[in-house]
Amino acid sequence: RKVKEVIVHNRFNLKTLSNDIALVKLRNPFYIEESEGHIGAICIPKKMFTIMNKVTVTGWGKISATGPSMADMHAAVVPVKEDLICRRKNKGYNPKSMFCAGTSGEESCEGDSGSA
Repeated sequence: RKVKEVIVHNRFNLKTLSNDIALVKLRNPFYIEESEGHIGAICIPKKMFTIMNKVTVTGWGKISATGPSMADMHAAVVPVKEDLICRRKNKGYNPKSMFCAGTSGEESCEGDSGSA
């Protein structure tokens, strides 16, 4: 599919990675039913994530900081971490606009911030 427009969150901050999310508009419509299970609708949660809730992270990020991006999108189901743990790993962590998730061995890849 060809991308028509990428709409980045109006409060995205490249330095802190706050609000690291975007919408991608496609040139031509597609139907989820025809995607053979490869595409699905996302649900907006009615409440904030709670610690140890499972979330799905996805992306085409890198396995290492210097490696190439993945050719195919990958996904992992991981638990949401406590804010204290997130702050230790990311000095710019802001719980008002961010959450972090993962376990040893299963997490998002380099460059996958903003995935959900």
